Amino acid sequence: MGTVGSPSLEPIVIFTRLRAQPGRRDDLIAIVAAVWEQARVESGTLVFAMHAASDDADALLFYEIYLDAEGLERHRNGVAVREAGPQLQDLLAEPPQITYATPLQTKGLPDG
Repeated sequence: MGTVGSPSLEPIVIFTRLRAQPGRRDDLIAIVAAVWEQARVESGTLVFAMHAASDDADALLFYEIYLDAEGLERHRNGVAVREAGPQLQDLLAEPPQITYATPLQTKGLPDG
């Protein structure tokens, strides 16, 4: 991984919160499972972690790290992500909450 500020290899971190319609979190997990399977084999996807929110039984939290913008673009253009999009429309109780970040200090990520 390049150093922070390196235009070609700047890692991209995404925090996402998805809230399912009441009682439909398991349906949401099933849809995202295919995206997770795709992410497992993507070389540009360093981390794709799904968590159950402790404060909301219908919410899932995601932490994603992509090697760079190209890795993120390859992930977004993957079949599983494209297929999940339309399925999520009727399942979500609210729009996704998405925050993009750039790592400043980390433990456990390659330094490059």
